[in-house]
Amino acid sequence: MFDQSRAFAEERRAIEKGNTLKKSSLLAKLDPILVNGLLRVGGRLSRAPLHDDSKHQIIIAKNSPLSRLLIQHFHQKSGHSGREYILSLLRERFWLTRANSTVRSVLASCFDCGQRQGAVGEQKIADLPRPRVTPDQPPFTCVGIDYFSPFLVRQKRSMVKRYGAIFTCLAVRAVHLEMSYTLDTDSFILALRR
Repeated sequence: MFDQSRAFAEERRAIEKGNTLKKSSLLAKLDPILVNGLLRVGGRLSRAPLHDDSKHQIIIAKNSPLSRLLIQHFHQKSGHSGREYILSLLRERFWLTRANSTVRSVLASCFDCGQRQGAVGEQKIADLPRPRVTPDQPPFTCVGIDYFSPFLVRQKRSMVKRYGAIFTCLAVRAVHLEMSYTLDTDSFILALRR
């Protein structure tokens, strides 16, 4: 009530006297009424089977601290939803003047929403190594090597592990596969020589 009496003092006086509001007033199109000392939205829903707060919402000024607190409350209650959903929750009981811009400014200052909807970080890719860009080299002059998963192989009556070695040419991206008997150095050197 205090916010209303300060923000809409002229409109309250006009309604209490029974006069019509000026056309330049923010509340002129809302057809406001005074109920229990509160300015509420008027309108033609008085016979609708709705709750009184839904039929005649309480009018709140956009620059009042109460409007920001209400928007923050409904924003957190709705799980940081978007602007349209928060406006629909607000308008079940309250009517904020210029609500769109007020809700947008409150959502812009929300830390959690800023983190979730922030720009994706980008990383600059490093230059290619010299072996990848040097032309006229025979294939497999510069090689990348990796081992991959063990395979169970039957050897006589028992099962033994064998590993795959993948050799990748860095210049032409050709691939060669070799089998390695164990993970020790000797087995690797034999696979490399083959």
